[in-house]
Amino acid sequence: MKEFIASFIDQKELSENSQSAYFYDLDQFIESIHGKVTSTNLRIYQASIKDFKPAVQKRKLSAVNQFVWSCLEFNRPKPMIVNCWI
Repeated sequence: MKEFIASFIDQKELSENSQSAYFYDLDQFIESIHGKVTSTNLRIYQASIKDFKPAVQKRKLSAVNQFVWSCLEFNRPKPMIVNCWI
């Protein structure tokens, strides 16, 4: 899954700071779900960011939603996306 982060970020017109934030957020997401998007893993990820400020939670969830949607839209390998409901 990590190999798709760079191509996802490259599709967007983002500042260097935003690119870094997206990469960090998505890398953290993939690590926390062990590379598999399942409803259980998504709940675990959401719980792992609950102590962050609301704006940070919103940014992280937005990045994750966009990334997962992009993976679904471009038909990335299916083993990484299982029961995806973000």
